Amino acid sequence: MAITIRQRRLSAFSLRIVLGGALATCLVPFGLAADQSTQKAVGILCCEQHSTRLLLLDENADWNSRRAVLWSWSPKECPDIQPAHRPWFGSLTDGKRVLGGTHVIVSASGGGIALVRIKDKRAVFYALAGGNTHSIEILPDGNLVSASSTGGYLRVFSTDSHVSRPPTNVKYADVKLAAAHGVVWDYRLRRLWAIGGPVLARYRYNDNRQQPALAEEARFRLPNPGGHDLFPVPGTRRLFLTAGKVWTFDTETGTFETLSAVSQDEVKSISQRGPGGPIIVMAATESWWSDTIPFVDGSRQKVMQGARFYKVRWWVPNPFSYGPDRPISAGD
Repeated sequence: MAITIRQRRLSAFSLRIVLGGALATCLVPFGLAADQSTQKAVGILCCEQHSTRLLLLDENADWNSRRAVLWSWSPKECPDIQPAHRPWFGSLTDGKRVLGGTHVIVSASGGGIALVRIKDKRAVFYALAGGNTHSIEILPDGNLVSASSTGGYLRVFSTDSHVSRPPTNVKYADVKLAAAHGVVWDYRLRRLWAIGGPVLARYRYNDNRQQPALAEEARFRLPNPGGHDLFPVPGTRRLFLTAGKVWTFDTETGTFETLSAVSQDEVKSISQRGPGGPIIVMAATESWWSDTIPFVDGSRQKVMQGARFYKVRWWVPNPFSYGPDRPISAGD
């Protein structure tokens, strides 16, 4: 499986991805818009561990109905993932909307990471990060970086086909971070943020597609140990972070603030539907999962009987990490 990612304007995440020589000109194939306002329904991207599926669910539908599923991806059904590698994708841990909503990135406790095209559900890149992988991020040049908790490291992968032949012969570099759980790219600052154990750390990326590397340049002690999720607060320079409860971190002042609106304990993920929009969390009710996703304002909750949800994300653009939201097209 070959992947070529050619960059025309690095700062705009304008990427062309070619699989088998065909330009991916895909757009989101379902009718639910990535609308950040409070006027229209928006999808919620869920890591569902019971069925080992990444699910995009209609926020207004009954989640126990098949009609709630707008899109789904299963490593068990993906022809690109070799049968021997499917255990890599046991217990999906993170999924993010990337490249203008034409792709998702996904990680799993089994150690697998992948870049999946929405249009045809093809894994255009996948590899083994190992070490109980909890999160994944895409970098401006198309390389990928993962966070592995029991391994205690971040791993940055080259997706350049000149040096990597996925899934097993892949160029990568590791940097240590104890109990690494979350990674977020900062588009404006051009830095990577990562959370693990008692710290939030900031890394410089060398912008080298073929020889990628990260170098730590700052770290901040968390208000509580056990850092878990890390995700941008829409419309701000802040990051949500969870460590039992929820805080925000100001990337400009380096200060933390308790998010008092969230009353739940054991919060494993948090996401907001655009500036001022509703916030959802996954707060574990059974071990590390739950079948229920509450809105923190108490207005409602979404339930799927028998589900084991882990991280969940609103299907909305993320300018903090990726800048202007522009889908891939033949004209770019």
